Amino acid sequence: MLTAPLNGPRLAGDASLARIWRGLEWLIALALCLWLLQDARAAVAVKAARLGSTVDSQRIVIEFEGPVTYKYFTLADPSRLVLDLAGVDPGSDALKRLGSSIKADDPYLAGMRLAVNRPGVARLVTDLKTVMQPQVSLLKASGDFGPRLVIDLIPGVPGLSGATVALDAKTAPKSNPQSAAGAAVPPPVVAKGSAVETTIVPVSPVGVTVEAAPAKPVKTAATLDKSKPAAKPAIADKPPKLTKAQADPGPSLEKQVEQAIQQSGKNPDADKNPRSASNPGNSYKRLITVAIDAGHGGVDPGALGANGSQEKDITLAVAKRLKAHIEMQEGMRAVLTRDGDYFIALHERVNKARRNQADLFVSIHADAFLKSTARGSSVFALSEKGASSAAARWLAKRENDADMVGGINIDVKDVYLKQTLIDLSQTATIADSLKLGKAVLDELGEINDLHKAHVEQAGFAVLKAPDIPSILVETAFISNPDEEKRLLDEDYQDKMAAAIVTGIKAYFDNNPPMARSKVAQNL
Repeated sequence: MLTAPLNGPRLAGDASLARIWRGLEWLIALALCLWLLQDARAAVAVKAARLGSTVDSQRIVIEFEGPVTYKYFTLADPSRLVLDLAGVDPGSDALKRLGSSIKADDPYLAGMRLAVNRPGVARLVTDLKTVMQPQVSLLKASGDFGPRLVIDLIPGVPGLSGATVALDAKTAPKSNPQSAAGAAVPPPVVAKGSAVETTIVPVSPVGVTVEAAPAKPVKTAATLDKSKPAAKPAIADKPPKLTKAQADPGPSLEKQVEQAIQQSGKNPDADKNPRSASNPGNSYKRLITVAIDAGHGGVDPGALGANGSQEKDITLAVAKRLKAHIEMQEGMRAVLTRDGDYFIALHERVNKARRNQADLFVSIHADAFLKSTARGSSVFALSEKGASSAAARWLAKRENDADMVGGINIDVKDVYLKQTLIDLSQTATIADSLKLGKAVLDELGEINDLHKAHVEQAGFAVLKAPDIPSILVETAFISNPDEEKRLLDEDYQDKMAAAIVTGIKAYFDNNPPMARSKVAQNL
């Protein structure tokens, strides 16, 4: 009789408790769904990811649809760059395919793999072939481009570094590298990807040479002794000893080389070519064309200044002023490889100079370095090491065609003789480039400190035309706050342009332009 009253209330309480639990379960499930939906909406998509490289650096560019927070650090033994992207869709096809764009002979990158580090965080691990120091910057959204994370990897700078930065689509805070202990990378979930279409982003070569004290030149182009005869071209009086053609009963290769060089100054079309005709009042006897190359442009900003300026804008401003100064000179004209903010491939810059039959090629850049104290102007010419590979590439494109390179009429069929003639032409062109570079460097020393007191040499692709003396002018260090201000100053830009023109004129005073053969087109 006592059991029923006791069981009744207890069962009623259990039912109420069950209803409460069921209600809580629904609330928890609803909250979880809302959280998942919010997380899905918050996931930032990657619009594009691409690699770019120069002689001495590697660039990784990742473009996002919206703001994202990232963290990066490096690990040693083996060398790796670890990039954590919070709130980024780990299933991004662009990131999955990025690793497949790395070539086997890449000098810096061994591979990439995409992992999920923890919920909501995608991890991109880049395997490096050598110790490299990352420089990380953000380009804010512009036009059709979203925020872009730009990672420049510079070799030969040891040490671990890291930073955690929140990127916003409208603002572009600087990265703040800090020392970080390298935690072990968890076993990654490797994302399988198909081949990717690689977009090369040319960048300004970032010097990693030991910084030297600024030096002034011993003398300027204006003080050169004009009474001294001009130096002879760096072509040997006798061509190198070559093996005779086995199947050709005609003249030996040595004789053909001599004949080709002897005839190189003869241009049967010279009288028909308006550029070869004498220009009244022009001391150079014919119109001189200078190709001016404003480095970078469009999607490729080049180096980033200490206060956010972009190299592509400075180079274009200086290039336009240089063009104006050149066209004020009698008997000279200038052509720009680009006259606006758009991307143009390196080889097309050289092609444009060749199509306009340029006598000189001057590429304008603004240097950058890890240390903001680096300063001074520099001038580069092509290195000797670049001559052989450039000749091989040119021969592969024009193997069976008659060609005229550097005023040397290549009308022989022997491929080895062709390579010899191009090598001779490039050797002479490099020698002329060094003379031009010295004359320009002397003038730059009058308006700015010099990073190096001599013309430096490197394998810049944009300098590899074998028949056009070419120099690359690093106007100043955009990474130095003081020099960045000067580069943005219109008066300084004008002085820089005037100095380059004075150097060009000094070069031609001592090295009068020769009659040129018709240059090969579409190379």
